[in-house]
Amino acid sequence: MPYQESPYFVTPPRCDTIWRYMSIDKFMLILSSQTLYFPNIYKFNDKNEGTLSDKSLKEVHKTNLLNEENTPIKQDEAFIKQKEYIAQTEKTHTKAQLTEKINTQHSFATLLKDFSNHLMYCSCWFRKKHESYIMWGEYGDKRHPSSIALRTTIGDLIDSLEYADYHVHIGKVKYKDYREEHIEGYENFEKENLNNHENVLKLFYAPILHKKKVFDDENEVRAAISMESIFENHLDRIYTSEIPFYSDRLFAEDFRYFSSNTTNLMEDVPSNGIPIRINLSKLVKTIAISKIGWEYFQKPLLDMLENKHLSPEIIISDI
Repeated sequence: MPYQESPYFVTPPRCDTIWRYMSIDKFMLILSSQTLYFPNIYKFNDKNEGTLSDKSLKEVHKTNLLNEENTPIKQDEAFIKQKEYIAQTEKTHTKAQLTEKINTQHSFATLLKDFSNHLMYCSCWFRKKHESYIMWGEYGDKRHPSSIALRTTIGDLIDSLEYADYHVHIGKVKYKDYREEHIEGYENFEKENLNNHENVLKLFYAPILHKKKVFDDENEVRAAISMESIFENHLDRIYTSEIPFYSDRLFAEDFRYFSSNTTNLMEDVPSNGIPIRINLSKLVKTIAISKIGWEYFQKPLLDMLENKHLSPEIIISDI
């Protein structure tokens, strides 16, 4: 199940150069395991990963997912219990207070945070012809000679995924002003048909393909494991927009909706990340390393490359 085109991802041309800056031990792990690690977005340093812009959040909060006419939530026993619970609280809240609370707690933003974001796994790359001093400092470590930069192309990354057990999408990250601009796809959220699983997928993917403008120097490209593959491999079902309500026991406050024999559908979903099998010879084409780093790690690095029958171009970086 290799690379798969997706209408929700804008894949750059195959010839575009991309870089991955990392510590040398992480690169050694790629070589020894012959895998590329896709961490869950919750493990990223940026805590805004998978979130909506302020403007989109306001739009999303106009619609609550307890609307029985238009919701991606399966109307199961827990759904009904929550409706009954809200009906009881009407006695202690004004209609305006209750509406605001429901629209905030049961909005699509809550579904992103508590459900879909736990199913998003990404490998991040920097798209540029040349090395970047900023990226060396941020993701390598210019203070120590213990990092390398792997240079390849979009086409080589795609081809290297031929052994993957999941479908993988690749797309450019778009940079927005999170105070003044929408995440694309959320401009007219009130009019979105949430009973259509393709619309729901589009809305799920959009936040991981957007970042704040302060990060636009990264010129990022993301490879993401398809959500449909996660469903098939770990949830033992085909993805549809009918999402079991409160099936994720990651949020303890919702235990009141579980019966003792309820199955936790999320228990087999990897919480940290997923290693994806790759063809090393198609991915590892060029390595950049500092002069001092080369002096330290030349022999073990060359030995491991030779052991994997790899002979990439090695650049001694002047950064």
